[in-house]
Amino acid sequence: MKASERSCEQCGDAFEFSAGEQRFYAKREFPPPKRCPGCRDAHKKARQAAPGEAAWDAEEGFPATCSACGASTLLPFEPETGRPVYCGDCFRYR
Repeated sequence: MKASERSCEQCGDAFEFSAGEQRFYAKREFPPPKRCPGCRDAHKKARQAAPGEAAWDAEEGFPATCSACGASTLLPFEPETGRPVYCGDCFRYR
């Protein structure tokens, strides 16, 4: 396999898809990357952000009271009745 140059769908920059990466992706049956390494890292960090951080739009959240500390918080989902909910700080320590 030869290295190929690809264009990032997010930032438009060109990046190299090396022969080693191609083998890795093929072995695991992954589709070829659509983002450059920098955009992939940023996308991964955004997905892994802890609750209360910029991973979702807090203005569209559901208001709730933390079951552990009693603080008001916004959740990215509608809480179920009878189930505990936690603010970002308490969730990190659970």
